[in-house]
Amino acid sequence: MSNIRIEGILAQQERKRRLEREKKQNQPAVKAKREASARESADSMRLFTAHMDAENADGREPPLYEVVLDHIDIADPKFSKLRARIVVSAKLTIAQAEYGMGTWRWAKGEPERRLARAKEILALLEGEPR
Repeated sequence: MSNIRIEGILAQQERKRRLEREKKQNQPAVKAKREASARESADSMRLFTAHMDAENADGREPPLYEVVLDHIDIADPKFSKLRARIVVSAKLTIAQAEYGMGTWRWAKGEPERRLARAKEILALLEGEPR
């Protein structure tokens, strides 16, 4: 067989495979699966964007425990559960600030002030009798 004939046969086989792939891609079940995947991907991106927008908005505000502590007497026994939660939140803020100082996540939002305030609150809460 000559090279031209072999090349012609190979090209014909490739065309046949391509047409079979295209035919398969246009089947209703395959189309439906592809469309469902695209919808899931769009939903996932929408949820991720909403999550990141909320997280960024939260990061621009002072920590919730700072706002709460300005308005309640944390020494009051009825706030003992809130007090425990504020300790956890302050520790998280300290860990995030110490780990993330100088990174893009802490470039805004006065990280040094937040870190100092969280340490001050934590010392106050852990130093007070429960």
